Amino acid sequence: MEPSAWQPFARREFRAVWASTLAVHLANWMQQVGAASLMTTLTPSPTMTALVQTAASLPAVLLGLPAGALADLVERRRWLIFTQLWLLVSAAIACGVIAFGAIGPWSLLALTALIGVGFALQLPASQAVIGEVVPRVELPAALVLAGVSFNISRVAGPALAGALIGAAGGASVYAVVSLCSVGVLSFLMRWRGLQRPTNAPRERLWSAQRTGVRYMRHVPACRVALMHTLVFMFFGSATWALLPVLARDTYALGAGGYGVLLGAFGVGGVLGAFVMPRMRRRWPPHGVVARSALAFAAVTAMLAFAVPLAAALCALVLGGIAWMCGASSIYAALQGSLPDWVRARGLSIFNLAYFLAMAGGAASWGALAEGLGTPPALALAAASMGLASLWLRRRPMGMPEEDPTLHLLDFLQPGHAPIVRHRALQALRSDDAETTAATSQEKP
Repeated sequence: MEPSAWQPFARREFRAVWASTLAVHLANWMQQVGAASLMTTLTPSPTMTALVQTAASLPAVLLGLPAGALADLVERRRWLIFTQLWLLVSAAIACGVIAFGAIGPWSLLALTALIGVGFALQLPASQAVIGEVVPRVELPAALVLAGVSFNISRVAGPALAGALIGAAGGASVYAVVSLCSVGVLSFLMRWRGLQRPTNAPRERLWSAQRTGVRYMRHVPACRVALMHTLVFMFFGSATWALLPVLARDTYALGAGGYGVLLGAFGVGGVLGAFVMPRMRRRWPPHGVVARSALAFAAVTAMLAFAVPLAAALCALVLGGIAWMCGASSIYAALQGSLPDWVRARGLSIFNLAYFLAMAGGAASWGALAEGLGTPPALALAAASMGLASLWLRRRPMGMPEEDPTLHLLDFLQPGHAPIVRHRALQALRSDDAETTAATSQEKP
């Protein structure tokens, strides 16, 4: 029997991890909105304002794979403590510099990048921890709930940042970001991670990164999940990239109105937690992704034809549901295909594919909109995503309930370094031993 969508919340450690993840996401959204708002007061240049997003996102692309390898090589709790200390110190420095009036456009970009490094370093480890605190059968529900925390922060973060800037100035945003890091640190200092000890020889950082790439390349379930990620995110990025232009040109909305449109997406993402269990019961993961892509294509088409604002808000709520269901299905299938010893590296490669598809798609659809206009670009994106849904439907992904150690047989091929084979075989023997022990305990 499939567990309830809320079953992971019955586990105390998952509740603590979920709350910590919410605090991290909230801090991330707050500092991005706060930095962008502050930049508009420091310079009239739209390029400098746009560079705030680049400074926040570039570290995730450059450091994603090394961060995933490090999260697999060291104890994840200690690594997360280090990254939260980095975020705390960075946010405190930004708060002090802004409070004393010493901030300028370039120093703001540097501080934004510094904070972005902290978020990039902690992301693979925090994602991998979810697979440690719930059993595999509850993993899809746990990942949907993790997506809920992200969408709650996407609604609350910008609103809270705007309220703080209006009431107490830009420094107050970074003060609250620092407090979020303190809260996460207080949990991490008390928590004892569930990562299993290993007697395998320690890998070097470069070798560990290569191992992660090899694993993702040699295991078919991982390759398919990455292909789903690239296709779904590339075509779906058109709506995200062109939504600010629609808010300004089609609906004559300012920054506040754009925030309302983003909030509709976030509300849909939260509602997706209620829809997802029913979809999983009816269709396999790739079927959920294909139908989510088709629904998101319909939403994009509605925006392309400039439906009234009320209809656009409803469409964006539906888009949030579709995005949550599609993205979480890919994410759950990939998590279910990754054994613990390579999980953070695999997730870091997923993040890299996600950010590259979103960034590359945004640039492509933005250039197309520059030449053809925003509505035709959105219409073309909608048609492309509709066709992509047919392709996604024909590319089955692994079920999240599968034992990821089964995929080690695909990975253990001639040519891998002895240390890699040793770690993989040890993981396989360890999981076999755990299965035997669990079976013996169940016998009367």
